[in-house]
Amino acid sequence: MPPLYRSLSSQTIPSIYSWWSDRNPAGATMFLHAAAKPLMRFLYHRQVREFIVTNRGNPLSHQDMDDFASYLNYKYISAITKANILDELATKAVLEEDAFMIVQVLVREWDILNGLLCSQYSTVRTSACNMLLEIMKHQSISAAILASEHCIRLVSSLSDEAVHGGWGTIFALRLISKLPSGAQAVVDAKALQVDLVTQRLGSSDSYTRQDTCFMLGHLAKHESTSQAVLALEPCIQLVSLLHDEDVHVGWGAMFALHQISNWPNGAQAVVDAKALDLVTQLLGSSDSYTRQHTTFMLGHLAKHESTSQAVLALKPCIQLVSLLSDEAVYVGQGAMFALGQISNLPSGAQAVVDAKALDLVTQLLASSDSYTRQLTSFMLGHLAKYESTSQAVLALEPCIQLVSLLSDEAIHVGRGAMFALDQISNWPSGAQAVVDAKALDLVTQFLGSSDSYTRQDTCFMLGHLAEHECTSQAVLALEPCIPLVSLLTDEAVHVGRGAIFALHQISNLPSGAQAVVDAKALDFVTQLLGSSDSYTRQHATFMLGNVARHESTSQAVLAVEPCIQLVSLLRDEADRVGGAIFALCQISNLPSGAQAVVDAMALDLVTQLLGSSDSYTRQDTCFMLGNLAKHESTSQAVLAVKPCIQLVSLLTDHTVHIGRGAIFALGQISNWPNGAQAVVDAKALDLVTQLLGSSDSYTRQQTSFLLGNLAKQESTSQAALALKPYIQLVSLLRLQSLNGNRNGAS
Repeated sequence: MPPLYRSLSSQTIPSIYSWWSDRNPAGATMFLHAAAKPLMRFLYHRQVREFIVTNRGNPLSHQDMDDFASYLNYKYISAITKANILDELATKAVLEEDAFMIVQVLVREWDILNGLLCSQYSTVRTSACNMLLEIMKHQSISAAILASEHCIRLVSSLSDEAVHGGWGTIFALRLISKLPSGAQAVVDAKALQVDLVTQRLGSSDSYTRQDTCFMLGHLAKHESTSQAVLALEPCIQLVSLLHDEDVHVGWGAMFALHQISNWPNGAQAVVDAKALDLVTQLLGSSDSYTRQHTTFMLGHLAKHESTSQAVLALKPCIQLVSLLSDEAVYVGQGAMFALGQISNLPSGAQAVVDAKALDLVTQLLASSDSYTRQLTSFMLGHLAKYESTSQAVLALEPCIQLVSLLSDEAIHVGRGAMFALDQISNWPSGAQAVVDAKALDLVTQFLGSSDSYTRQDTCFMLGHLAEHECTSQAVLALEPCIPLVSLLTDEAVHVGRGAIFALHQISNLPSGAQAVVDAKALDFVTQLLGSSDSYTRQHATFMLGNVARHESTSQAVLAVEPCIQLVSLLRDEADRVGGAIFALCQISNLPSGAQAVVDAMALDLVTQLLGSSDSYTRQDTCFMLGNLAKHESTSQAVLAVKPCIQLVSLLTDHTVHIGRGAIFALGQISNWPNGAQAVVDAKALDLVTQLLGSSDSYTRQQTSFLLGNLAKQESTSQAALALKPYIQLVSLLRLQSLNGNRNGAS
């Protein structure tokens, strides 16, 4: 800023307005009689204002900042003038270069900054803190400050001043704690001593109570400092402040509880402090800020498993639905956030539907507020996820509106819409509705989205659509496999998950399996099977199994020699990948594949796998054994592990598909003389009458094959004939004749 005196060399005409500054040195240093103080303040204020207006938009020079500092330090500059200067500096601090200049001077003039932060005038304190906040928004500057002794001095000074009840210092700490780096500095400066926080929350000064609440809320918002807040156990005191006579204190308390509830142990502390006892009253508050943060607190509590039931017990959905039409946009946002989190729970989803939240969906999806559109989409997605509420969503026919939101200018809205379409596509009728709404027209664009969650949900939607017979061809018509394969190595793990899921589902179809192979997905098999992410490993194995199942692509699987890696995925029971045994089962259906499975030592794990707690693992192990026993080259390796007793025990498993696998394996084993004897010795024939009378046609068929094999072997024929199964077999022939089919009874 120009000096406050007129240059003597200036050719301008002397003026009565500048007489006093012309005769004094630069800066605000001259002394006038007390009677002239009001005039001085006015003259300084006018020149400061003119300078600010004249130089607005210009870079801040070192000389300008020095002059600003001299004004800020002069006792005869009015509080409003200082506030104006600080507000201007806050505006300039938006630019990183100007922020750096401000920091250089004010760090040097530490006493000036300290005096401003502790000023008796609230306008000065507020403006000083706002300036600091703008400066701290620059990551490079804030990181440098927070790493230096100056930040320690700043926060320590504020903390010390706060201990002694200094003006505005808690407010300054409140603002600094908004930023993650500032929050950490506040914690490191030991501003969160239990006794001090308790004292401030119980202070007779309402501003101290309010700012302490907000400071705690900001610190709780950051993961790095949240646990320091929770260690104070402030929730009981915060809940008591919800009734404070000063509404601003109540705001601060609710804000803090909202932020604390974002963390699992914080949510439990909020519930334990009986904050939920006041929810009905707070949701009906005449104050919109209170309603807003109460809804967000409810949403956070509903998202944690440990506290979700406490929220549902309140039955808040009807009240939340009424707030969706609140005149305050942020209240509607909070209500939709809470309903979205509640709808993520099965019983909560039904409660949301019963509260008629879906009656407002069309209106909310068209809201002018982008977050309302996004949160409504997410709620729809959660409701569509559950069978009990999915039909209520489909009855709205929301897909056309959701597809239109995919192109919303706010990227988070598109993310929410894609999530909803993905969940809707999980059901056959929903999948058809998604295709009919022309969602697939945008797939190529969204697979290349800059938003990782949009890419992820697009992949999952494709996978679900490929899963249904009615929409699978529409997916294949897009030829999406090449972009999906490119996403397998996406830097965001969840995108890779979506891509492998989609490829898994596409490979379930013969033409889809060929497309997966042509897109060179198998080039990544070794990497995918070795992934640290269990979901990726699982679906990679299922994709391999599907590709191996189809004759046209089976050889491509054998070419990548995956069996050793697949067997390794079966060894650790705690981290077993279920799809690995499925893939080995499909590979073993081929003669060369069967030998590869045996060579990879898969049979060493058979006893363990047949006793697995997972029914699909038991089933696929049975079928793998049957396939291996089918081939002469590997049949004796199967007999060497002596699986028959275990297989016979599985014939009566309560899960039908396991019994199918067991009888298939025994049927294939019985095709060999020593295998037939092993089957008889395992007392499989004791169950034949029961199996021939099974309600499951596949079980009856394979039992017939088993009997035929036993009857043809000289060593076991008498045991088979001793059962006298003729009447049952003839009845099966008549049944199959009626159905126009042939089976093993012949």
